[in-house]
Amino acid sequence: MTDTVRVGQSVQRSVTLKAQDMGQLMHAWLEELNFLSQTEHEFYSRFEVSIEENRLEATLGGEPIDFEKHELRSEVKAITYGDFYFRKSDKGTWQTQVIVDV
Repeated sequence: MTDTVRVGQSVQRSVTLKAQDMGQLMHAWLEELNFLSQTEHEFYSRFEVSIEENRLEATLGGEPIDFEKHELRSEVKAITYGDFYFRKSDKGTWQTQVIVDV
């Protein structure tokens, strides 16, 4: 959406989400970030996230969108379930694929 290096920290928001599994939690997290950005007209560049038993708690740091400061690269309209996955790899790391509507 923009270069996060140029996004300051004048706004702080808290987010709490629950889901039935980790895949749904990842999807809900991305939807919430997009929702907050669109409705609050803010960009975020700092994320403190903790996850325990399909519950996510996060603190976001960002600032109001300023078109003189922030280059708008693209606007995400929605996080889709098309080709979405969230899984553990053979090496034990987590992988996700997300397609967004722009």
